[in-house]
Amino acid sequence: MALPIYSEVSNFSLKKNEIKKLDFLLSCVFITDNLSSSIESLNSIYSFINESKHNVELIIINLDKITYNYEKLFSTFPFVRILFIKGKVKIKDLFLLGIEEARSKNVLFLNQDFEIINLDFELINPYISELSFGIVIPLIFNEEEEIIPNTVKMNYNKGLLTTNSIDIIETTIYSLYAKYFCFIVNKNIFIENMELYDYENEDYFLLELGYKIWKNGFTITQARNFKVVYKGNEKEDIQLSNELEYIIFNLRNISNHINTKGRFFYLLLTMIKKFLLLDFNYISSIKKAKKRKKEHYPVEDFEIMSIINKEITS
Repeated sequence: MALPIYSEVSNFSLKKNEIKKLDFLLSCVFITDNLSSSIESLNSIYSFINESKHNVELIIINLDKITYNYEKLFSTFPFVRILFIKGKVKIKDLFLLGIEEARSKNVLFLNQDFEIINLDFELINPYISELSFGIVIPLIFNEEEEIIPNTVKMNYNKGLLTTNSIDIIETTIYSLYAKYFCFIVNKNIFIENMELYDYENEDYFLLELGYKIWKNGFTITQARNFKVVYKGNEKEDIQLSNELEYIIFNLRNISNHINTKGRFFYLLLTMIKKFLLLDFNYISSIKKAKKRKKEHYPVEDFEIMSIINKEITS
């Protein structure tokens, strides 16, 4: 996989011999484009690491172009690396870089919109030790301490995928995907042939990531004792749309199994409009999506939908 070009500063160089002997239970990948406004998020990460009985490494992917003095970070966190990305990157590039650089099989991703309230590995160990563990998502609160529904159920509407987010209390709560960019992923299941598209929209990247994890036979589960605060705007569910990346997602992942012919009329009209406007990138993206290699998975679509939606009762 092609990774972004980056430079790095860290306090690992002072502890090379010690690093080789360590077994990190968790790698925390924190992504920020404004380090100065990330203090509360970093403080919450520090509190979690400080209270943990296990070794945790912190990888900061810094998209901020301002230069800072990082000595405070180096003296505060026992094992921290700061990666500076060169050039323009998309969310897929940042995710792949975090997966590649993490030293633990358990990788926590979050950005500056989140603060960790509670993350006790003794309590979430039953989730991450399951053979089917793909992703663990947290219970998310807004700044008014209200729960944000982020357990995502799926449906097929007119041959295309749509979603419905709910908040329920069950022993095991399955979700279609991690709706927000805060989750723990099992690095060991991330295989090279899991091709992910270069979406501009974070929502569709996360949707495709989750959908393909399910297709490979792994689960996405909410752990209600993993709690975070989200400071951004609450996200909408995925609904029927003529948006380019929504169509691309369905062409890449759904049209193999579900009849989507009813929507191609709208797609054709949009392509004609884009052609008249000389927007050839749109047309190229559609052609690329339609020509993707057909993939074979051990779990079928309707079985996935049945498992994910099983907590909903009529």
